[in-house]
Amino acid sequence: MVNKQRFVITGFLLVISFFSNTSWATDKDFLNSLSVNAKIHSHPVTGETRFIAIKDKVPVVIKPGRSLSETIADTYAPAFGLSSPAIELKFHKQTQHSDSGKTLRFQQHYKGVPVMGAELVVGVDASNQVKYVAGETAPELLLDVTSQISAEKATAVARVAVAKWYSVNSETLAVSIAELSIFNPALISPSKMPARLVWKLTVTSNLINELVLVDANNASIAFNLNQIHFALSRATYTANNTETIPGTFICGEADPTCTAGDADARAAHLYVADAYNFYSSTHGRDGITGLGSTIVTSVHYGPIGFGNAAWTGTGEQMYFGDGYAQADDVVAHEFTHGVTQYESNLFSYYQAGSIAESFSDVWGEFVDQTNGAGSDTAADKWLMGEDLPGGAIRNMSNPPAFLDPDRMTSPNYFTGNGASNNVHTNGGVNNKAVYLMVDGSGSEAGGVFNGETVSALGITKVATLYYEVQTKFLTSGSDYLDLYNALNQACSDLVTAGTAGFVSSDCTQVQAALTAVEMNLQPVNDFNPEASLCPSGGSVGSVIFSDDIESGISNWTLTRDTSLANSDWRQATGYARSGTIALFSENVSTRSDQYAQISVTLPVTSDKLFLHFNHSIELEAAAGNYYDGAVVEYSTNNGTSWNDAGNLIVDGKIYTGIINADFQNPLAGRLAFSGSSNGYVSTRFNLSAFANSTLLLRWRLATDISTANLGWVIDDVSVYSCLAPLVGSLPVAKAGADQIVNPNAVVTLNGSASSDVDDGTISSFLWEQVGGQNVSLSNPASATPAFTASTSIEIVSFRLTVTDLDNNTDSDIVNIIVTNAPVANAGDDFAVAEGATATLDGSASFDTGGSIVSYAWTQTTGDTVTLSNENTVSPTFTAPAAGQVLVFSLTVTDNNGNSSLLLDTVNVTVNSAPSIENSGGGGCSLNPQAAFNPFMFILLLGLSVIHLWRGRRKRT
Repeated sequence: MVNKQRFVITGFLLVISFFSNTSWATDKDFLNSLSVNAKIHSHPVTGETRFIAIKDKVPVVIKPGRSLSETIADTYAPAFGLSSPAIELKFHKQTQHSDSGKTLRFQQHYKGVPVMGAELVVGVDASNQVKYVAGETAPELLLDVTSQISAEKATAVARVAVAKWYSVNSETLAVSIAELSIFNPALISPSKMPARLVWKLTVTSNLINELVLVDANNASIAFNLNQIHFALSRATYTANNTETIPGTFICGEADPTCTAGDADARAAHLYVADAYNFYSSTHGRDGITGLGSTIVTSVHYGPIGFGNAAWTGTGEQMYFGDGYAQADDVVAHEFTHGVTQYESNLFSYYQAGSIAESFSDVWGEFVDQTNGAGSDTAADKWLMGEDLPGGAIRNMSNPPAFLDPDRMTSPNYFTGNGASNNVHTNGGVNNKAVYLMVDGSGSEAGGVFNGETVSALGITKVATLYYEVQTKFLTSGSDYLDLYNALNQACSDLVTAGTAGFVSSDCTQVQAALTAVEMNLQPVNDFNPEASLCPSGGSVGSVIFSDDIESGISNWTLTRDTSLANSDWRQATGYARSGTIALFSENVSTRSDQYAQISVTLPVTSDKLFLHFNHSIELEAAAGNYYDGAVVEYSTNNGTSWNDAGNLIVDGKIYTGIINADFQNPLAGRLAFSGSSNGYVSTRFNLSAFANSTLLLRWRLATDISTANLGWVIDDVSVYSCLAPLVGSLPVAKAGADQIVNPNAVVTLNGSASSDVDDGTISSFLWEQVGGQNVSLSNPASATPAFTASTSIEIVSFRLTVTDLDNNTDSDIVNIIVTNAPVANAGDDFAVAEGATATLDGSASFDTGGSIVSYAWTQTTGDTVTLSNENTVSPTFTAPAAGQVLVFSLTVTDNNGNSSLLLDTVNVTVNSAPSIENSGGGGCSLNPQAAFNPFMFILLLGLSVIHLWRGRRKRT
């Protein structure tokens, strides 16, 4: 829990340290002494040194009583922020190379506990002269390393969580021995989350190889990641379209052409040999491990049509679905994942994961282009997977052809959190670099790519260069800047050694290719989205509400659903965006529903009104599912009914996931803040439609029945107006209603309702994708661009920015939900008199891929009523006492067994029954003095409530 543990952000300043038995007073002095003889690069987050390339190699004078590795650690570790290397840096392993040089690898420890991703790698030549030092550390940690939960408890938490995420029996899962570790997210991504003490475990079963980090203080999930990499001594098996592995043995080394197998088995057996032979002849490597162990391949894995291939990370095992082993580059791709595991061991996340995926693509194509098999025409030469049943999946010469980036600043560079940060997509940066190095830029327009002309080096030289980097330079958390530094240094080393015919001009070409793909730059898109306070051209006017939580919680009403778990919002110290205190709600491991509420009175004004706050999100998510979620809601009737404010978001962090409906989360089926924000982000909501009213706002966190995470932290909450610009007024952007579409559907965005109060003219439109898998818009500068939805079930979000003739801007966001599930429609909100019969109506629900066969209505708010039949399209009920709003949710199921991914709700307002007076003559009439006219009441009340999923309801 946040109130029981201290959060400390890793320090960014260099630590002043004194070297034992050395003349260097501080690491700064040492770096200054090296600066004339070395290239020195720093980490963009921690500020520490991350790479030292020494021009004139420095001999290591081994100190009395110290080994070579200890002397190197004593000398160089302080330059990387470690003030006590004898204690903080442990020697891990040494690799001897054919030129008699060595690579030494070190692991940082803090108070005896290893720090994940904090590693140094040192290259020395045959004379023990240091050539380079690379890596990164987590300096100035301030953590208690005493675990508050046992290893056994962590093991049980990990087992239950993985069984839940993958819908498997927990008894079928194997769990590694728990290892106490320190996890600092900044070492593997631009995350700003603090370091945490964790239990590190690996949970495995067939296509599951889940790394699970369990917080050692509160048993929440700190991080999780499936380490399966999807797309000589040999043994080839068939799984016979089951998930039993390795399956039935077909052929081994005694049958080199696998005559006993079918086309898949023969191809797998042959292409594993091709990959082995390339590594052997080009790099002198004996198989995946380098030690000649048996390589096990299983074909026909999974049900018929299983469309993937995988390296499992255990047992030298590769799996291939039907037809996938017949793609030689795919077989070599998975083979290379094994090599990476035994060498650099790159983490399967963020840029490290992108480099790992690109390395597999690179060697996959090297094998493909040299083994004489498969389709290798000019058009196919750089396609990855052109022999797959469904055709190619990437293009290394032209990554944008598959919406992958070909440079760091490409709009295709993915900065979201899905699919391990989309490692396959972002591998396009290095893929393009390799293509340019091998073939040169001659095929590019004008013979130039991004301002650079590159001459071809050929496969042998480029393969040699990248193998040098793979085996000698990279650590598990390396990113693209590390790869940039390593490639330049490795090329220089190869020139010095005269390896593979390298000459200095070759390094000029390497540098040109790296510059062309901008490998030394950071992506343009922000990893941690931030919302501006006002649209461009506006400025903050009057502040209506402002709370940084430092002075207590008197402005807040903190409540929860008392029928669920006892977990509440509260103040937390130590992890705040400003000051030291924030408001916090824990992601508990039981079902809960927690609210933090404020009341604001919005003035009569023509200026725009906004809500802005900072927040950090760490909620349970795994395997593409979001189990716990957080939303902002508003009420215009003093809390009688609540509406989701997601469609009011105009800038910053947006809702990113649909909450899973299988584990009883109160927000099931709703779009919400979910997963991890990787530190603090901010969000701005447009409240202009509620001017001249009192508005209740609440921050709501809901959790399901199991598996904890940190939770939701909010800080610096403000409601305010933005003044009109000096010239003109702010335009109004309207990105259109949210849409629900099928995979592969052609989707048209519509910003034509945007307006400008001055002269009605919008001078320009700009659509930017801010969430989901990359898509290609037909014309991002038009009012109505179109795109083709992916085949994935996902949410794709776009921000529309409009500019008027005075150069003032405004923004709005629209979400496109891609699903093949049926769509529930619970009908329009309506009012009913107390005691009257009300009819719900789900007849507008639809399914484009089938027909709806069942309906399931559930009441979620108000006095409980009895539905005539909750499983029919239009059940009825008798309205209870007046003065309340009843909320009903609808889920539908189609004839294919698919249930609606998104719940839909309808609000039913119960009003007082009309007054009746005896008019004489045995008849009755409405009292002419009665204040209630049901028809006028409905007409005037206008109960159309903004709803995220109702395409027919207009956005504000």
